[in-house]
Amino acid sequence: MGQVKPDLAEEQFREILRLDPANATAHCGLATAILAQPPISRPRIDEMVASLKESIRLKVDPRMSYSIVGQVFSAAGRPDEGTKLLEDAVAAEGAPGIIHYHLAEALQARIGRDAEAVSHYQTAIAGNLPRQLALTAHARLGALHEAQGRPGDALAEYRKASTLAAPGGPEARSAIQAIRRLEGAGDSPRRDGAAQDEGRPASP
Repeated sequence: MGQVKPDLAEEQFREILRLDPANATAHCGLATAILAQPPISRPRIDEMVASLKESIRLKVDPRMSYSIVGQVFSAAGRPDEGTKLLEDAVAAEGAPGIIHYHLAEALQARIGRDAEAVSHYQTAIAGNLPRQLALTAHARLGALHEAQGRPGDALAEYRKASTLAAPGGPEARSAIQAIRRLEGAGDSPRRDGAAQDEGRPASP
C-alpha cells in the first residue's frame, strides 16, 4: 500500500470491490488494510478473514496473500486455522517456495513442530526465495538445528545467512556471532573473514 494510510487504503479497496467484486488483489488489500488498524472489532475480524480467504480462492499472487496469513489468523485468535490453510496450500502440487516459507514460519512458533518447520524451510529455500526471505530462512534453520543439538548443520546455515546479509547490518552481526559461538571462537581474535563479513576492512 506504499505510504497510503490504512483507513484511506481501506476506502479505496472497498470502492474497487464495489465495482469489481471478483478483484483478488483488492480482497487481499482490504484484509491488509483492516489488519493495519488495531484494535480490530469482531465484525471487522470476520470481514478481514473472509477477504483474505476470497483473495486466495481467486488466485491472487501468493506473495501477497500468504505473507499475511499468520498475522490475520493470529489477530483473529485462530492460529490453528491459519496453519491449516497454509498446509492445504502446500499440499497442492507445485506450491511455490514462498508458501512453504510462510508455513515454516507458522510451524516454528508451535511447540513440537520444529522438524516440520525445518523441512518446509528447506523446501522454501530450494524454491528460489527472494534474498531477504532466504536470509531469514537460513537463520531460522540455524537456530532450529542448534536447538535440536545439530551444531554442524546449524553452523552451515548461519554461514549461508551471513553471505546473504548486508555487510555490517544486524543480520550479519547476528549470524557472525552465532558462527563464532559454535566454532568456540568467542574469546579468540577475530579472523579476517569475520571482519570482512561485518563490512570492515580485513587486517593485512
